[in-house]
Amino acid sequence: TGKTLSIICSSLQWLVDHRAAAADPARAHPSAADGFGEDDEPDWMRDFTPLPLLPEKKSSKKKKPPAAKKTAGSVKLDGVGEECGNGDEAEFLLEDYESEDEDGARRGSGKRSHCGSSSSSEDEDEDEEVEEEVTPKVYFTSRTHSQLSQFVGELKKTEFAGRLKTVCLGSRKNLCINKDVLKLRSVNRINERCLELQKNKKNSKIKVEGEKRKVSQAKTSCGCPMLRNRSLQKEFRSEVSNEGALDIEDLAHIGKRIGTCPYYGSRDLVRSADL
Repeated sequence: TGKTLSIICSSLQWLVDHRAAAADPARAHPSAADGFGEDDEPDWMRDFTPLPLLPEKKSSKKKKPPAAKKTAGSVKLDGVGEECGNGDEAEFLLEDYESEDEDGARRGSGKRSHCGSSSSSEDEDEDEEVEEEVTPKVYFTSRTHSQLSQFVGELKKTEFAGRLKTVCLGSRKNLCINKDVLKLRSVNRINERCLELQKNKKNSKIKVEGEKRKVSQAKTSCGCPMLRNRSLQKEFRSEVSNEGALDIEDLAHIGKRIGTCPYYGSRDLVRSADL
């Protein structure tokens, strides 16, 4: 019945109109002189009577303070334990997945924490490359991989595919191209091994020849070979941006051809993406 196409056209048209209205405040609040008065409303809109608002129920429970902390597999609610019935509600709070914390730290700092170099000049270049966060964004989520593939296919039928930046995100199991990690098969083991490789950085010495003497410099590289070369990561982001709307399989294919990680490469594009 065209559900996917309806979602795409309605949400992305709203996004385009919202940004146009933000750029031109006169469009956001049209006057009756411009032909947008109340007389233009259809009859069913004028006859509609909204339901009266129900009074809010006063809650005796205190809100969770912002200083709530999570420690060693348990949830600690400072000053809320008694109000929540001896912490019965705490068991429903889910712990954050480790990679989510990692991604949040990377977006906040502007650097890739899992792979880096000791060179200060490269760190400065990395800071300059941080793009401004594009807001608002539209997020489309699905339960299966095939539904995301269908969404990208329907998106390419519209003009929004060329007007808005789109990035498709998937799991490590779908986007990892490290054969030693993929052979683990289990999703949890792949995630754990990927994070373990990022923590286990390799130290190597590089000989730099000067005018009069040779200097040995230490360089730190990521434990995963697919994340060591920053120039390849830039090439991946550039090619994906030029290609437009791509499926998860397309991202994996580009990553394999270039020789860099499409999982983290696609997440680096989230800041500049509209969808």
